[in-house]
Amino acid sequence: RLCLAGNWERGMPLVQEAFARNPDQPGLYRIVTSLRFYLDGRYKEALAEIEKANIPSVIHYHVILAMAHTQLGQMKQADAEVKEVLKIDPAYGENVIADLRKHNVYPDLIHAVVEGLRKAGLKVSDSVADRAS
Repeated sequence: RLCLAGNWERGMPLVQEAFARNPDQPGLYRIVTSLRFYLDGRYKEALAEIEKANIPSVIHYHVILAMAHTQLGQMKQADAEVKEVLKIDPAYGENVIADLRKHNVYPDLIHAVVEGLRKAGLKVSDSVADRAS
């Protein structure tokens, strides 16, 4: 929660400590670490980290997969992940900001996710994207 709220300095050591104590932490923990890699421009590592999560019923799993594949130029895989996002929530392009705010995601990360999804091919209207800033 600290990381998603933008407090990476306090949050990441806690996540790393949790993995050190138990490498089999729930896949949701990997969302945080993969987002950190993504924000740092370490797209291969972001992809590898989120793939370890293996939580196909969670929309954010597919969101990060789509974003990472896009940044790596793997558009076929990104498109497949966007389709998975839309299977879970057919209106996610309109719901993305409300969804991320519901999880207390800080504005810069919301903006990065919206832009990443747009690059991946998810239709996010300009009015929705403008609310990300």
